[in-house]
Amino acid sequence: MNQTAFFFNITTCGSDKAYVREAYKDGAAALFHLKNMGHMIPKLFEVSDITVQVQGPAKEIEPLKEILPDADFYEAISGFDLDCIY
Repeated sequence: MNQTAFFFNITTCGSDKAYVREAYKDGAAALFHLKNMGHMIPKLFEVSDITVQVQGPAKEIEPLKEILPDADFYEAISGFDLDCIY
């Protein structure tokens, strides 16, 4: 896996919160990153109140559910679906 599979990381801070947004080419790239950082993830949860949201196509986010069991997962849809809004 190379760095081209990682698109961006944006960190913003406001009052007492920090927001980190990362984007990857696909679920395999995100999983690769999480496995490389795996030793740090439990420590992050020990020292801070973290909410993890994962968004993407169902087939891409499915493998991430095992490594991030407490995350909120949102299946991305393509196109515009009014039933999703109302």
